[in-house]
Amino acid sequence: MKELKKFKFIVNNLAIKTIVGCNAAERKRKKTIFLTYTYSLKKNPVIINDDLKNTLNYQTLAYALKTNLEKENFYLIETIAEKALAIILGFPEIKKATVKIIKPKPFKEVTSVDIKLSGKNK
Repeated sequence: MKELKKFKFIVNNLAIKTIVGCNAAERKRKKTIFLTYTYSLKKNPVIINDDLKNTLNYQTLAYALKTNLEKENFYLIETIAEKALAIILGFPEIKKATVKIIKPKPFKEVTSVDIKLSGKNK
């Protein structure tokens, strides 16, 4: 009997340009934040002949995230995390996912502020 492989996809530091923050200075121009996310599929990809139709193209998911998040403005990174997770879980083939939003240099004393959120489809 063949052993089933369990794949966990990890995408690191997808650059998103958006307005994010509460201070007046932060609301004037877009800032680059980073989105790292992991996901697993409801069905493990069948690796036959290296065929993309047997899995979810991670570039398709990255494009959906970037396109949707860059057209909005945010006050809170928590809201970005919720929206990003909703976009990912909107793909019916995804079983569960975790997103991490990284806001670099929100003020001079820290290098970044990060937030993580997880969820799953039924």
